[in-house]
Amino acid sequence: MEVGCGQGTELLALRTLGFGRLVGVDASCERLRRVAAKLGSDARLELVVPENPLPFDGDCFDVVISAAVIEHTLDDRWEISERVNGEAMVGHR
Repeated sequence: MEVGCGQGTELLALRTLGFGRLVGVDASCERLRRVAAKLGSDARLELVVPENPLPFDGDCFDVVISAAVIEHTLDDRWEISERVNGEAMVGHR
């Protein structure tokens, strides 16, 4: 899953690496339309409201990516407050 899928760059990379079930979430309909144009039916795309929990059960993704997103959120705790059952790496440059 890519949180803040924007242009779909990371989802495209995951597809190239052979990941079969791709999911992208974003708070922008326009960004989701751009990703859909690139990935077609290869990805499930969800419009989300940053203040709400993500619409998925815990433990349902092998990989979660969120690149260059946290600095654009109003509440940067939103992204990292979701349940993580494994390792989490948060980076910001």
